[in-house]
Amino acid sequence: MNRRLRWRAALATAALSVSFLTAPHAAADGQPASNDPVVREILDGDPAISYLGAPVKSQIPGVPVVGIEDGRAVGYQMFKGIGDTDQPGTFVVFDLETGQTLRTFPIPGADNTWGSVVAADGRVYFSTYHDYALHRYDPATKTVEDLGPIDPAAPKNAYPWQISRGPGDSVFIGTYPKGDLWQFHPDTGTLENWGHQPWGPADPAQSQYVRYVSYDAERNDLFVSTGSADPAVWRLDVDTRAAVRITNELEQPGISTESFISSVTVIGDRVFARGYTSKKLLVMDLDGNTEYWGNAGGRLSVQGHTFVAHPTDADKVLFSNGKQLWSYSLSGRSVAATGADIGSYLSDAVADPDDSTRLLGLSGTGSFALDLDTPASPSLHPFSFAQPTVLETVLPGPDNTMWAAGYMSSLARVDTTGTGIEYPTLQVSRQYESSIVRDGLMYLGAYTGSSFQVYDPKAPSVAPRTLFTGTAQGFDRPITMTYDPVEDKAYMGSIPGYGLNQGGISVWDFATSTVEHYRTEVAVDQGVSSAVYNPGDGMVYLGTNVDGGNGHPDSGQTEAYLITWDPKTDTKVREIIPVPDRRGVTGLTVGPDGKIWGVAEDILFIYDPATRQVERKVTILGSGYGTGSYWSWGYLSYSSKDHRMYASLGNRLVRIDPATLEVSNVGVGKGSRLHADDEGNLYFLAYYGSQHLFRYTPDSPPPPEDDVRPTVSLASPTTGGPFRELAVQVDAADDAGLEKIVANVYRDGSLVTSTQSPADGATSASHTATVRLPDGRYTVKYNAHDLAGNVSRTGSFTVTIDGTAPRATIKSGPSYTVATGETYDLISFKLHDAGKIDKVTLNGTEKDLTDNVWSDVNFIAPPRFGAIHGENVLVVHDVAGNTTTVEFTLN
Repeated sequence: MNRRLRWRAALATAALSVSFLTAPHAAADGQPASNDPVVREILDGDPAISYLGAPVKSQIPGVPVVGIEDGRAVGYQMFKGIGDTDQPGTFVVFDLETGQTLRTFPIPGADNTWGSVVAADGRVYFSTYHDYALHRYDPATKTVEDLGPIDPAAPKNAYPWQISRGPGDSVFIGTYPKGDLWQFHPDTGTLENWGHQPWGPADPAQSQYVRYVSYDAERNDLFVSTGSADPAVWRLDVDTRAAVRITNELEQPGISTESFISSVTVIGDRVFARGYTSKKLLVMDLDGNTEYWGNAGGRLSVQGHTFVAHPTDADKVLFSNGKQLWSYSLSGRSVAATGADIGSYLSDAVADPDDSTRLLGLSGTGSFALDLDTPASPSLHPFSFAQPTVLETVLPGPDNTMWAAGYMSSLARVDTTGTGIEYPTLQVSRQYESSIVRDGLMYLGAYTGSSFQVYDPKAPSVAPRTLFTGTAQGFDRPITMTYDPVEDKAYMGSIPGYGLNQGGISVWDFATSTVEHYRTEVAVDQGVSSAVYNPGDGMVYLGTNVDGGNGHPDSGQTEAYLITWDPKTDTKVREIIPVPDRRGVTGLTVGPDGKIWGVAEDILFIYDPATRQVERKVTILGSGYGTGSYWSWGYLSYSSKDHRMYASLGNRLVRIDPATLEVSNVGVGKGSRLHADDEGNLYFLAYYGSQHLFRYTPDSPPPPEDDVRPTVSLASPTTGGPFRELAVQVDAADDAGLEKIVANVYRDGSLVTSTQSPADGATSASHTATVRLPDGRYTVKYNAHDLAGNVSRTGSFTVTIDGTAPRATIKSGPSYTVATGETYDLISFKLHDAGKIDKVTLNGTEKDLTDNVWSDVNFIAPPRFGAIHGENVLVVHDVAGNTTTVEFTLN
């Protein structure tokens, strides 16, 4: 089992250990309602907290199975819910032909399933998490029976994965973290643990998965797929219980890098599977002799939960290549497209009981029906069932919007008003972990494979587009992201994949649309769990984490780093251990003092880039991580409303006085995954593993005795440009004395640079600064602070920077230009500048132009425009003052 999920489940159970309310609870008229007692507790803790509901409605399917019930083909599909709530995972029976929902069964205590199977007697078994239980659906009685935890003595030692038929009416279940294989015997109603030998793990402290199981009834063998540190497929003789490993690097080169060998399916005398990481197709005989191991020259990306024997052609086996249905020829040992697009990966399929030339099945997005003779036009029926799901995190979006990412998949805009507006959920099969905003677009970090995607909130129904992944680098969970607007780069930090220790950062250059990955250059055998760009010194600060991917071997690393990274050269400048004996640095942010604030497990620290020292620390929690893996832990956000720093550490929510570092609870002190909007409002989950989202609106501080604001004005610039560089002058006055004058420069809502001048109590003062910036539109926000703490109204002014010189191109054609070798009898120029051409001077003689993007200077010959025989110098000026000089000789 994923150790991060184990932590989440334990917290959810603890938080929900009281009985539910009998009626929904809403803190104010118009707010969303919930009968969850945690919602009441949090709302009752502080009237400044508003309930924003459960914003993500997901259709996260578990691993289903298809069968025949009452003479028709049906799908048995579980959808993810939230176990110990009134919206648990739900078992749904579908008509595959029509997509109609026939029956639904909420499964109390269960989130979802990784495995389902129709046993030999026709009953359907499915194993669930985080109740770690086995359930059985009877098609005859149309009822679901809870068979209890797989391991009653230690339920969490049997987190269930795939489930398979066994001898008679029995079923086998693969589990994590012990790697145990279990068998359910329906005749006695008992579960038997077969243990985890010989596949290990050899080290009892290391976790192991039995991820897939598939039964060969003809030979009474069970094929077992284990991982993640050493992925392998084993052939287990059910009679003797002897197991033989049938995969290895000699037979399947590169298979040791796959983490898992997925979707193992026995069909006849072949074993079919796919590489978890590479998405290669694997076909081998029952002894592991390889028949096919590859991706068809890059054409294959094998996905889905199973392989299906072709109903009418015994030579073919069907599988999904992305969302396309493909076939494998047993005789030709080759792959081919069928022409069918089934909408998503293949989950399972069966022949139509009334017509074997038709295939009915489930994909990742719904049911499908297709004619095998004309497969190019399948009938698709998207899932209609949806329910609130667990939230992974909160993500700031453009225009002060906030977005909620669902655990495992889905993305939805948040109703920040708390009045019950319900935005549609984007159903995407990605779990979003981090984001930045640039030019009105969201750039998202998605698990798995550390995928970097772009999403346009103005086209909310269009799925995000992938720009790159970190799969080849072993990156998996993109926990953090930050944006450097000066270098115009995004920095995405990742935790490594299954069985790995080495994470790192991926750097996307928007100017060139290219990516560079850095692994050991950041830190050896550590992941990156936090990142922030500091406009004060232009550096990117990274927090590392020693907890590798699930199932990773011990790396020997015990302490996390705070790293200073130079985005100009993309090299590490320095590293320090901010707090000794702490495994993770998270929550990095730039504080109101311009210093780097962060969290090292239970301790808040403040690092001063000027002195390169951690100057202050305060303990917030009574203990650190403890056992298990922790990646996303601390979140820090500063609120301009009350000038306080806020933090969520695990499920604890607190405020911190930046002057004294005094720590106090926000409300009852419960909250997780904290993020702030542009106005200083705070958004948080009830706890990690909850569907509930809240907003906290801090109170503004009481006015000081001197409650008169300073006055402020922008003396320069007075026009919007364009300018080669930004020259700012801000004038301010205050009768009681000024403390400082500030001018900050923003691009697309992100702070690019901050400038300020101390006023030392003067009643009037000016602040001047000259800032060199890349081309683009910027907003200057300026204000003044007096000695009593009053702040003037913040002014805003938009300017355009154009540091690019104009272009001058010689025009062709004898009517414009007549050349004799390298000299000219007549010459003409086409002029271009995105910021507009202002004028030209020829040998000191000025010619004013009409301030257009394109312009011309035609028919230059002595004495026109000041031209002379011999050497001539033409200087082209754009509106911003950039110049280009052209020298030429006239005959």
